[in-house]
Amino acid sequence: MDLFIKIGDIIKHYRMEKGLSQDELAEGICSRKYISQLETHQNIPTLFIINALSAKLGVNLYDSYAIMLQHHDIETHMF
Repeated sequence: MDLFIKIGDIIKHYRMEKGLSQDELAEGICSRKYISQLETHQNIPTLFIINALSAKLGVNLYDSYAIMLQHHDIETHMF
């Protein structure tokens, strides 16, 4: 079985690791609905959103995604 990783998977992983609800993560950045759409792959975040979420989560989402791509058993696909 192939494993597909998208930026929404990484956002959800770090949100849950930090113990944040979607509302808490979205506060001051965007709507809870937008976070839900990212996590369920219904939307793709803008650079502004990626930067804001990175700061709030205390991680670099760009670097996290790049690390995921380096694993041989992970494939990506685009919309």
